[in-house]
This record gives sequence, structure tokens and C-alpha cells, in this order.
Amino acid sequence: MDYPQPKHSKVLVIGETCLDRYVFGTCERISPEAPVPILNTGTATTLVKKGMAANVSTNILSLGQQTELVTNKSDIIKTRFIDSKTKQQVLRVDEFDRCDPILQEILDIHLASHYDATVISDYNKGFLTPEFLSRIIPKLPGPIFVDTKKKDLSPFENCIIKINEPESKEINNLPDSADLIVTIGNRGAKYKGEILTTNSCEVIDVCGAGDTFLSALAVHYCQFKNTRDAIRFANMCARVTVQKTGVYNVTLEDIK
Repeated sequence: MDYPQPKHSKVLVIGETCLDRYVFGTCERISPEAPVPILNTGTATTLVKKGMAANVSTNILSLGQQTELVTNKSDIIKTRFIDSKTKQQVLRVDEFDRCDPILQEILDIHLASHYDATVISDYNKGFLTPEFLSRIIPKLPGPIFVDTKKKDLSPFENCIIKINEPESKEINNLPDSADLIVTIGNRGAKYKGEILTTNSCEVIDVCGAGDTFLSALAVHYCQFKNTRDAIRFANMCARVTVQKTGVYNVTLEDIK
């Protein structure tokens, strides 16, 4: 398979952004009060990264392409408490889980520029309402790549939609004009009745793997205009991500 060259494309990314916080401690015993592990954070280290749509945007940059991000200003914070020894997540705490809708004026500023593609990273936190999506998608530069937590996919006419297998069982109103890609974990991805496989690997952390897949899909497609090859490339990039702890931005050197 060819690899995308680090130039050529500029991608508009639209969607919700969060702060991903990782608090690493040690688990050595179970609580006497409940059957849960006790995480000792006395000597904990904390890592903070931008996630969700910001992770999509950063992955596009790390794969050698240009990007601009339209996202929420308010902070959504996801804090994960992790045992340093086993790398297992003990607890996740979410704060400020909703954000205000996007303003048309903000998007209009970006639409005045030229883009080779659009990526919509829709975590369904209130930033992208169905009504807004239906109105704006016909005006966005294509191709349009979508990852969404919405069950009603009717706004995504003429889009390439990527969702995971559990989400695929709950969707409705898939437009006839849309292409659907369903990721199926370590088996790869389904597309038009075909399973495009990936090599199995030890999974350390799936956090951000969907963002990486979406980014790589858009980057490779912009280069070579072949959906199946783009899915294979996205599979490889996601495979790298799940072998890392926390959000990880894949590079072409990782793949080569």
C-alpha cells in the first residue's frame, strides 16, 4: 500500500473537544468498604491532553497534513484514574459533559478558506444539533468524513460515516447517499459487505483509537481517493494507537 505524502491537503475539522486527564497511581489492595480497588495517588503523575475533535485534528497534523479546528470554547473534562503497574483504568470522571451549540458566524469565517475535505467529529454533546447539520452539510467542502454518536443519521447526506459495531446496532435513518464504515475492533472494519481485516495486537488502551481511525481515513482518502485502501491505512494507524496508554498521535514513521 502507498503511504500519504506529508503535504497536499488541508482538512476542516468540526466537533467537540475535551481535556483528557490521566492520573496514574498504584493499586495494591481492595477497599474493605466495597469490592473496588484503592488507587494510591500519593506519588501520582498526571498527564493532560486535548481529546475528541482536537485529537482528530492533531492526528491529521501528525500524519503530515494541514488542518483547522472549529470547536467548543467551554471545557469538557474526562479524568481517568489508572493503575501504573497494570495500565488498567480504575475510574473515569466526566465534568461539564455538555456544551453550547456552534455559532454559524464562527463557521462562516472558516468556510471562506479553501479545504480539500471536512471531518465531523460529533460526540453528541450539544455542539452540533441535527438541524444545524442538515443546513450546513450541503455547504461544507467535500468529501465529508463523519464519526457520530447520534442514532439518527439522516443529516449526513453524501457523507462517509464511520461508527463502531455497538453503535451500528442502534442507528436509524441512514441516508441512501451515505457510505457506512463500521469498525469491529481487532477484526478490522466492515465496508459494503466486506471485512477489511487488521493484524491482531496487544491492546493497552482504546482511548482515542476511533479518532485516529477517522483522521487516517480522511488523510489517506485525500491522497489516493480509494476508500478501501484508506480503511486499511486507518486500521494500521488505529492498531498503533491501542498499543499506547492514553491519547496517542500516530505518525507516518509509526506506520512505515
